[in-house]
Amino acid sequence: MSNNYTLTKDELVRTITDQLQEVEILTAMFPEEGGLVWTDPSILIDAEEYRDSEGCSPNCIQCLAFELNLNTEVNNQTNLVFKLSIKLPKDYPLSRPELSVISDQMSREELINIKKALNEFVLTLPNDEHILLEIILWLKDNIGSYYNGDKTSQQAESSKANTEGNTDILTSMWLYMHHIYSKHKRKDILNWSHDFGLTGFSLPGKPGLVYIEGQSKNVEEFFDRLKSLPWKSIQCRSKEDIEKRIFTDFKEMSFDPHGSRDYHMDFGLFYKFLVDHGLGHMFKEIFGIEGQIKDEK
Repeated sequence: MSNNYTLTKDELVRTITDQLQEVEILTAMFPEEGGLVWTDPSILIDAEEYRDSEGCSPNCIQCLAFELNLNTEVNNQTNLVFKLSIKLPKDYPLSRPELSVISDQMSREELINIKKALNEFVLTLPNDEHILLEIILWLKDNIGSYYNGDKTSQQAESSKANTEGNTDILTSMWLYMHHIYSKHKRKDILNWSHDFGLTGFSLPGKPGLVYIEGQSKNVEEFFDRLKSLPWKSIQCRSKEDIEKRIFTDFKEMSFDPHGSRDYHMDFGLFYKFLVDHGLGHMFKEIFGIEGQIKDEK
């Protein structure tokens, strides 16, 4: 939805200032813990510093990206819990915000339909005004009409069928992200891997990496759900059918984290981990360089 307007430094300072003021209003409206959650808290810190220094520091800032945890009552009985992910282009409100809706209670088709309707609604709003509150109120008022009942029991039956029948193909997938910093994203990765019965691991930091293995359709649904979150970049670097799983559970891994915010891992140790699990050949395919194990002497 972005038109990519070019802004001068002064215009960008004013735009970021206005965006921060709008976010402050939303924070006041959703004061409960977990109401408004920053995808990466450092984005807010950098934006505030940029505003306060009138564009002198830092030299580069990222787009504001955050999530709102919301709920609404459907048919006077069901409490529908959902998450609205928002990414503001630097030239917002001249450009439209990037939006996605996530709910564990809704099916994939329902989420696709509500997102389509939401995007159509956004197009009816002025493109030079701050519109986040209107978007939130519209979503709370209308999401219920796209909801046809809690899918928890359906997922349980599907999971049981997969476990008992084991007729689906096993698939592995390697996902590569520019970075994985957010504690909330890291928690989502762990929770969703368990929801879909996947095994493997995640590697937070810069770059970020997720390896998953499990029933093919569950792997695909996990990837679809993960893509709905705001990322600087996310790619599927490899996908293949496998005969059996390598891992027995899903864990977040750490290999001697270092750097200013412990966002860099020791890739020599990571390569050894891959070799120990018969995956050493994937290092070059994922990162484009040969892996090396450190001399422990």
